[in-house]
Amino acid sequence: MKWVKKSVLVACCVASFSVWSQPQEQQHYSVGELEVRADSIEVLEPSLLHAKGNVTITQGDSEVKTDEARVKVPAQAELFDASLLKGKTEMDGEIKLYKEGFLPMNSSRQETYWWNPDKKVCLNTKVEAGYYSELTQVDNSECEA
Repeated sequence: MKWVKKSVLVACCVASFSVWSQPQEQQHYSVGELEVRADSIEVLEPSLLHAKGNVTITQGDSEVKTDEARVKVPAQAELFDASLLKGKTEMDGEIKLYKEGFLPMNSSRQETYWWNPDKKVCLNTKVEAGYYSELTQVDNSECEA
């Protein structure tokens, strides 16, 4: 949150006001060529997303922008609800991923690929300042050893 205090001189009187602004970080899902970005994304079913607020859907060269959308993803893809990790510390997120059946496959300093052998789902996670900053479902080949 950022508070900015402004003063204005109006007819020999000083009026004060505050402006509040908080940057909105968009959520992101990527499955194959399909990419969905929105202020809020919820997984309704294993292959159905509900996106709200500044929604952008891209696939190949096509792009659609709207306020709200339900997006059916390819049948072979099973989604992981990224909101489960929203605001989690790196340690809490890892515990949650293990509980969901994911195993770490490839890892660097800030990026890890997680594989769920039961669901056949591969995730890429990025951590900044000890908190999850991005979680993307990627092609399963990314989790191959």
